[in-house]
Amino acid sequence: MRTDVHAHTTFSDGSDLSAMIEAAAEADIEALGLTDHCIVTDDAFGRRAKYDLVETYEQRRAAIDAARTETDLTLYDAAEVSYVASETDAILVMDDGDVLADAPPGAVFDDPKLLAAADLRQPQVVALSDRLDFDAPVLTTEAMIEAVTTAAADRRAPNTTHDDESAGSGTLTESRTATEER
Repeated sequence: MRTDVHAHTTFSDGSDLSAMIEAAAEADIEALGLTDHCIVTDDAFGRRAKYDLVETYEQRRAAIDAARTETDLTLYDAAEVSYVASETDAILVMDDGDVLADAPPGAVFDDPKLLAAADLRQPQVVALSDRLDFDAPVLTTEAMIEAVTTAAADRRAPNTTHDDESAGSGTLTESRTATEER
């Protein structure tokens, strides 16, 4: 089945639903995933006020249900949820009404089994912190810049070692002296 799984309607920053259905049909797409933005916390860009799917959910749902009666396409109703990690104490992960997790963002995004069970992906910044082998997941771009800057400075400093005070800070732990001796 040919599917476009990421399409936004005018309930966020996308196109008219009827026009998208028509374009999908012309492109021989059989299913369309409607993934409008759902901004759950205020951010520096003011997107919550603009894309508050919580307030428009009933209207959006009615529009999708009406469109389903007028097309042979399968229409999936989903949301692209955005949050601000530095403003979030916990993330509630649910599947079919069951609570899978109610935990801080770092714990949620550092749990591959949970993410797989909920069909979620790590945010790119968290995946990068994993690839860089940081001790703890990095949740924001600002924190990533700080962690990488610290790690680079540590690597340049001779005889750099880390004690327990830096555990979990996202710094690299190899000492320059040990590297030079190899």
